Amino acid sequence: MLPAHVVEFIAVGKALKVFSLKPAKRIQIKFDPFGENVKSVRDFLFYTSSVKYRNTNPNCSFRTEICNDRSEPFVKISLVNKQEVTLKAANLSAVKLLQLFNKYVSVLDKKEEETAEAEDQFQTGKKKKNKKN
Repeated sequence: MLPAHVVEFIAVGKALKVFSLKPAKRIQIKFDPFGENVKSVRDFLFYTSSVKYRNTNPNCSFRTEICNDRSEPFVKISLVNKQEVTLKAANLSAVKLLQLFNKYVSVLDKKEEETAEAEDQFQTGKKKKNKKN
């Protein structure tokens, strides 16, 4: 049986394999460093702000707001399609935050890629038909 921290690192690695900032326009992270449930948000910020993941969308801006009002930590994601996703992180682990990000945001990147591939295939098929005639 693996220790809990090792299992968490494995889960983080799996979640980061599909992580993409392409659909995100802006990510706002707010937390109180003296609050009780802040570790998950700080870990999420650490994982997602690394150069490897920031390069998936250089236009995505990160805004970290540190306050001391004992407010609940949250992650607010503004998407390119003008929608917003807010993840209240008080009772979530960093792994769960990454999984939710992938569920609601990174999936949009896959849909865009599938749409682009379908359009390319359609255009390629159209060109082949024109060449035959």
